[in-house]
Amino acid sequence: MKTVGRLRPSTTDEYFALLLAARLNDLVAANHYVELCRKYAPSQILGAYQGCKDSLNRARAFHAELDRAEPLPPSFLPTARTAAIRVERRAVAIVVFAGDHLKHADGVHLSTSIDRARNTAAAFLEKIISKFRFETLAIEAIAGSPDVQRTQLLDDVRQIAHEAGLAVAEVAETEIFRSFGHPRLRARRDTREVISTIFPVLDQASGRPWTYDAAALGLFVQTDRLFN
Repeated sequence: MKTVGRLRPSTTDEYFALLLAARLNDLVAANHYVELCRKYAPSQILGAYQGCKDSLNRARAFHAELDRAEPLPPSFLPTARTAAIRVERRAVAIVVFAGDHLKHADGVHLSTSIDRARNTAAAFLEKIISKFRFETLAIEAIAGSPDVQRTQLLDDVRQIAHEAGLAVAEVAETEIFRSFGHPRLRARRDTREVISTIFPVLDQASGRPWTYDAAALGLFVQTDRLFN
């Protein structure tokens, strides 16, 4: 039976359920998928999803698959490390994930001087790359026509990632907002409130509020890749 209502996730498991509901085109029943994710192991949920993702009615096919789905092998569940970076003209924040576990969060303020800002941001990113092992750098894509300094900083980030041999995942701001609530969130402050609930440790980490944005981006990338 479907449960209709609002959902703002308070745990990584609830966030996984919300993305599952979105993938099944059944967001109106998001709370129902939270209950299913409490009942079944993630490997069973993903096994059923793999069996239904080519169906015209994914939600119906998913439920038909779920009771008979074989759990996927542990190797199917990625535990890859990803760093997510939030770049503003006066600040840069980075978080590091292993699976859906937040391993590190930090940020730095930048100078009004473009040259000093670029040097500080580059040194900060290079320090994180040298300290933590991760395969992907997630970046929030810019919409519209941003200012010159932020554009240059993002170009530097991409270049450093390329030189370090990292894969780069760019995600639109609107996609992140959409993924963190039903009904969908429309303001960054709402996303920050949700991510603070999921990862309360961020309230004590340096780099606020931009670490909230980086954590939302990183959790989206890490969870979305489960369905791909």
